[in-house]
Amino acid sequence: MEQRQQFVRPATEADERAWRAAGSPVKVQRVCAPGTRSGDCAKVQMRFKPSQCVYTRAVEQGRVPGSRLSGLTLADLAALPGDTGQLREKLRTYWKTRKPSQLRMSFDNFLPTSSALLELPVKPSVRAATLRLLAGLPTTKVRGSITDPLGRPGIEVTFRQSALFFDEFGTDDEVLMRYTTILDPRTGTVLATTAIAVESTEGLATGTLMEYQAWAPEAGWTSERPRGCRLSNRPLS
Repeated sequence: MEQRQQFVRPATEADERAWRAAGSPVKVQRVCAPGTRSGDCAKVQMRFKPSQCVYTRAVEQGRVPGSRLSGLTLADLAALPGDTGQLREKLRTYWKTRKPSQLRMSFDNFLPTSSALLELPVKPSVRAATLRLLAGLPTTKVRGSITDPLGRPGIEVTFRQSALFFDEFGTDDEVLMRYTTILDPRTGTVLATTAIAVESTEGLATGTLMEYQAWAPEAGWTSERPRGCRLSNRPLS
């Protein structure tokens, strides 16, 4: 898994003029919500290309890394049924046996999180059953054709109620966000997940892509290290 910060640069021409008038400082003080601790509002380094790349290879033996269904093992994934009704009951069993420390929610509210199966190495029949299961949920909405952040054509879908999600931007600590999944229209696999601002605030326009996570066409074992990235022992979120 690899993670990087895209860039930190002036948002508008006026911002860039102000930055240059200040002597083009390497570090600038970002704007934070009122009441933010000074330690959480540190200066950021100006960069005009992706930076701060880190990668991790830390996984728990036999477990599924980086997934909302991290309680499942690779053996569990291999045993999932390709029938929609059987898959629903298998997920019900998993929902019942989750750790008490995990957030307790109703099974109906839990079902949309099964979209995480589309990000995992499951059989095509299981992926198809997952898509049929998700298609029947009231929270699922197909938003249409879209190009993902890497330029690949896909289908934009939301599986959960986006109104539940907020993020901080500048002085506004509750900017409404929409989290969407972009699927490969041919295979149903996940190309990317995105976070998009659905309201504007000072310095932020509606529709701005805030962050994204993209999946490579293939996944497998490798001993190669991403160029320009440092190794991190902490799991990447």
